[in-house]
Amino acid sequence: MASEIYNSTNFAKYGEPGVASEAPEGFDARADSVGPGIYGGIVKRDSSGIVQVGAQFGDHNPRPGPIYAGGGYAPFLLALRRQGEASAFFERYPDAAAEVGTGGAQPLHFCGMGRENQMATSAVIQAGGDVNALDTYGYTPLHRMASNDLEVGAEALLRAGANPDCLGASDETPEETAFMKRKALESIRRWKRENPSGAPGRSKVVGVITLGGSRADVRGAYVRAGPEQIPAGFAAVCKEQGWNAEKTWSKLNGGQEWFKQVHGDLKGVDKFEAIPEKVPPGAGGHRHGHPSYMYINQQDKLWWLDGRDGMGHATAYVPEDLRMDGPPGYHMGSVAVRHGWSPLGDDIVRLPVFLLFRDRAEFDAVLQKFKA
Repeated sequence: MASEIYNSTNFAKYGEPGVASEAPEGFDARADSVGPGIYGGIVKRDSSGIVQVGAQFGDHNPRPGPIYAGGGYAPFLLALRRQGEASAFFERYPDAAAEVGTGGAQPLHFCGMGRENQMATSAVIQAGGDVNALDTYGYTPLHRMASNDLEVGAEALLRAGANPDCLGASDETPEETAFMKRKALESIRRWKRENPSGAPGRSKVVGVITLGGSRADVRGAYVRAGPEQIPAGFAAVCKEQGWNAEKTWSKLNGGQEWFKQVHGDLKGVDKFEAIPEKVPPGAGGHRHGHPSYMYINQQDKLWWLDGRDGMGHATAYVPEDLRMDGPPGYHMGSVAVRHGWSPLGDDIVRLPVFLLFRDRAEFDAVLQKFKA
């Protein structure tokens, strides 16, 4: 994953472009269903693995999104349909829990596309799938469960912290989406009655694991830190510029919790080590550095990912009703316009995938796989 190149060696994860698909690729009016060209299909990537964004298959969705590469459904989505295969697939390819198919469908979205698929919902959540991720239609996974009347998957998402009242980037809540879907509607309404404060112990993201991408210094594991702490990299930049670190941090962060990198890819091989407050010279390909970090900038309302040099690497817009839960687990362009992570600067870089966890035990279990 660290320096992965997109070619035949990883078609087992992403799928092989251009191979003839057995399923109808567009909208099937007779079956009232959509094919892989529209949702869940293999997407075009450049040689470094960056998803290519543009017009959608058959203009089914006017918003731009991942371009269909041909070849049918993505393997990491097909695995959801086979009982017992999902967990094994994400064990082999941990970053696939946050990968994307056509329509901006991440695995949790695709769990909402069939009665068999929904049974894999908990497996994807445990692997780090973002329960509030957005697709190119502005839908969260819970919206997808609601639209297809999938009560088992809906309940799994709600237990894991999915927000039943968010609009996402659509114009309706999951409950409104489910208005004509009896089973899903009953599940959502019952959940809200019994859990007026949300999912016990899962109201916020507690840990983030970033994998792959062009920069080794931002890969690793992040946990929440209190607003009274100032990121060491941020403080160092303030010192260089002659700014008051405490006042500047208070102005930008606004007294909110943030995410501090506690394990990092110090050798560039997706093997994580505990990070000291100051990273040794030369680690991760940088001359110097501190733990990377993520925070909400109260000036522009964006999540920022800053590297070990204390400088911004990427920013992300998240809908207001989801912003305080934690950073998003998806990239801009792969989802509804404006939302998700995008790199700063003019250079074309491959961002890491973001695995999100609302349960510390699930976070620790995945992190254990990457410890050196």
